[in-house]
This record gives sequence, C-alpha cells and structure tokens, in this order.
Amino acid sequence: MIISRLFKALLIVCLFMPWLVMGQSIMLAGPAAKLDALLNQEKSLGCDKKNTDRLQEVLCNKVVKIGVNDSLQGFGDLVDKTYVGFEIDLASEIAKLLGVKVQFVPVVFESRFRFLLEGQVDLVLANMTHTEARDQIIDFVRPPYYSSPTAVVGKKNLTVKSFEDIGTQSVCVQTGAYSNKMFAQNNIRILMYESPGQLFDALKFGACDFVAYDRPILQIGVLGEQAPPELRNAYEEKFSFDEGPWGIGVEKSKGKHLREAVSLIIAGLHGSGHMMSMAQTHGVLSSFLKEQNMTWSSPACYQPSGDLLPECFVPPFHAPNTKSFLAPYIEKFQDATQRLFGWKPLLLVFSDKDSLSIMKSGVINSIILLLAAQLTTALFCIVFFKLITSKRLVVHYASKATAIFLLNAPTLFILILGYLLASSVTAYSGALALGVAAVVIGLGEGATGGYALYEASKTLGLQARLLPSLKVARVRVRACLITAAQCCPIAAFIGAPELLSSMTDITAFTGERVTTLTLLALFYGVAVQVIIVTTGRIFDRLNPTGHKHAR
Repeated sequence: MIISRLFKALLIVCLFMPWLVMGQSIMLAGPAAKLDALLNQEKSLGCDKKNTDRLQEVLCNKVVKIGVNDSLQGFGDLVDKTYVGFEIDLASEIAKLLGVKVQFVPVVFESRFRFLLEGQVDLVLANMTHTEARDQIIDFVRPPYYSSPTAVVGKKNLTVKSFEDIGTQSVCVQTGAYSNKMFAQNNIRILMYESPGQLFDALKFGACDFVAYDRPILQIGVLGEQAPPELRNAYEEKFSFDEGPWGIGVEKSKGKHLREAVSLIIAGLHGSGHMMSMAQTHGVLSSFLKEQNMTWSSPACYQPSGDLLPECFVPPFHAPNTKSFLAPYIEKFQDATQRLFGWKPLLLVFSDKDSLSIMKSGVINSIILLLAAQLTTALFCIVFFKLITSKRLVVHYASKATAIFLLNAPTLFILILGYLLASSVTAYSGALALGVAAVVIGLGEGATGGYALYEASKTLGLQARLLPSLKVARVRVRACLITAAQCCPIAAFIGAPELLSSMTDITAFTGERVTTLTLLALFYGVAVQVIIVTTGRIFDRLNPTGHKHAR
C-alpha cells in the first residue's frame, strides 16, 4: 500500500515537473534571451555610426559610466578608495550582464540630471525617486530597484505628527530631494546639505531641530543599532510621507535601447532573488524587494517574447501637474539648445509651477525689503542727525556714541543681534524677519548717514539745519542708501523671507543651484543699479551749481 502511494506521488511529480521547469525557464531564460537579442542587435550595427543609441556607445566603448553616491552608507559609499554598497553591487551587476566594465562617477543630487543630459554618465543609480515630474526631464528604468518614504526624525521629547506641528522649527534636508517641495509648500524653514553625513552632523551639533531623508538612510545613520549612541538614544521617527520608487535614470533622446536592456536586467535580478541577496548583504533589505521578487518571479509578468508587461510595473510617484504657463516656451527653448549646441539646460525654476510661484513671492518680498531698507535708512539718517545735533548734552553724546558703534559694527553682526532680540520677544514669522531686516539695515546705514550730516553741519557752522548739510554730505548719504540695498541679500542669510530664501526653497527640490544663484545675482545687480541711478538723480537736484557728480 505504501509502495503504491509512493509510486502515485512520484508519477504526479514526473507529470508536472516539465511544466514547473518550463515556467521557471520562462522567468529566467525569457528576459535573458531578450537581452541577448537586444545586445547582439546593437553590436551588429558596428561602431562607426553616429547619433547612435547610448547602448551601442556603451558596447563599443566596452564601459558603462554610472553615476553613483559616494557618501550614502549602505547604498553607495567610498571606503578606502573603494566603492561599496547595495547600489554599487547593482551597478557592477548591470555592467557584468551588459558584458562591459563599469566606471563609477560620483554624483550629488544637483548634478544627477545635468550629468545625464551632458553625457558625462550613461546611467544614474543614486537613490533617485521616480516621479511623474522627472519623467519630463529624463527616462527611468522600469521596474524600480528600490522604494522608500521620506521620514522626518526629531528629538524624542518633541510632539510632532505632521508638517503643521513643525511650526517655526528648522529641518535639515539634502539639496535636490523631491520631497523637499513639501517643506517649501508648508513654509517650513529648511537648511540644505550636500550629503547624508553632513545631515547627521548637523543634527548632532544642534544646527537643526529635525532631519528629513529616505527612511533606510536615517535608519542606518540615526536610528539603527549601527548609528552613534548620542543620536540613536535621543531621536526617533516622527512621521513619514510620499513613498516613491527609486529608478535608474537614462537620457531621453539616445537612451531607449539602453533603458530596455537595463529594464530586463532589473526584472531578472528581482525575479531570481539576487536583488534581495545584494540588499541583505548591506543591511537594506525591505518588504518592497520581497514584493518585487514575487512579482518578477511570476511568468505572468513576461510576454512570450521576453518583454516585460507594463501592468506589473510600480507606477512613478504621482504629484499634481505643476507645469507653469511658461513650460511650453521653456521646452521649445530646451529643444532649440539641444539641436544647436547639443546641450539641454535645466530650467525647472521657470517650468515648474511651484518653483515659479515661490520665486514670484520672493521677488515681491525682495522689492518690499529693498524699498523698506531705503525708507528706514533715510529716516534714521534724519533721526540721528537731529539727535546728534541736539542741544541736550546727554542726548548728543549718547546718540553720537551709538552712531559710532553702528559705524564700526559689521552689518552681519547687527543683523544677527536684531534677529536674536526679536525672536526672544515673539515667535518667528516671515513678517517679523522682513521687518527686522529693514529696521536693522536702516539703523546701521542711517547712523552712518546721520553722522555724515552732523559732520557737514559742523563744517558749515550751522545749527541743526538739514537741507544745507545734505547738500554737502549728499555723496556719503547716497552711498549709505546704495549700501542698504546691497545689505538686503545678506539679511536673507539670517532669515529674511526674500529672494535668497525663496531660491533656497527652489534649489532644495529642483537642485538647480547654478540657475538660482545666477538669477539671484541678476536680480540684485539690476536692483542695486536702479538704486544707484535713482539716488543719483535725486541728489543731483540738491547740487546748487548744477554739476552732476560721478555715478
């Protein structure tokens, strides 16, 4: 009886084994065969053809240049001049399956897109969230190789469950992270850093109240057993948001076949379980990778040709359409520069609706600050002049001493002192910062101008007569007004919500540091020039001889 049952079981296994093997072979051999066919097709084209797909260039050069992190523990890190991490192993595996060598190129958030568009790298594999907005700039390999939400970490004694609870407290972020847009939209003060290590140091030394980054990175650097005890024991995750898939970036115009090849590789690594094995080696194994293993180990996700079924792809992170009204014109300009110069500039500052809105608000606040600084400087010039020329000795000497102190005190020091005093009295707000900046700038430059008027009155032998003194000291007073305009961007470093602060928000989620700083320089260059011309014309009218002084 027992022998009969064993025989039946063995018969059933023998009957179904071919089907099981066949299904497994579809899963493993299907994408592999498709990849081989694609590689052979590109190789057959030769290496003398111009304007080829990036895959053909890679095969001809026998090397694939991959942009990677070099300071992201667990994923991409440079240790003793050797790259290590999950993303590094994945990049090496991609090169191996393409049959070429790998060249690692270190990238940071703000350089990832630019390196792809300029052809400095063939692929970017650097914890880059695949978003619908980024689909407009580059292509992404699908399926994704990882996924993670953005976690907000703060001290355990702080009760924070949402963006609203953060209030006026500061958050340390990495430049160019798409999740930073949420902080900008919620008017949260952010401090930007270039690497996770800098984020952790900032948290350690109290530069910020919170840090926001991908959860697995924070788990390694702040919360996990391998994190420093002073961080692990003091901090915890407060909340998380916007989980999105991590994709490998490919240039749009010439990357179609390279993207197809790497897509087949990623699907195969998921399906075989090798992706999980690499992640486990570096302590970053996640439930997402387990889910992807189940997905891509199923023959149902492959067409008979070996192609991947789009239905099995994890969709990119969805966000509302944020294209600005300038986006169509920006796209035409980018296409033109691509055709003419082989270069495609990144101009998300103008094409992204949120960026443009922030910049518009920043420009308005900047103009308000510039005008307010001019007004307060003029008022304090008059006030100090009247006080210093007062017949009351106490008022005279006290105001004179104050003016001399302000004359010699660095503007940055005065601004910091002003913000500290204001913050100790009331809670931080944009209006408060703007007002403090205008008053402090006016106070410093007004003291200089008022003292110049006082010296002019002494030269003339007059008693507190403003207009004649102004005619004599007009050059120095005008210089004070110009300096007041030049001090406005300095105020932004301390906290004034004007153009530089807006540019910080924009750079935080677009990564366009060069573009934003160029715009900042142009804005203030134009603004200061307007002040120079305007004050020149005003003070020329005070010249009794009618001669215009040099501008």
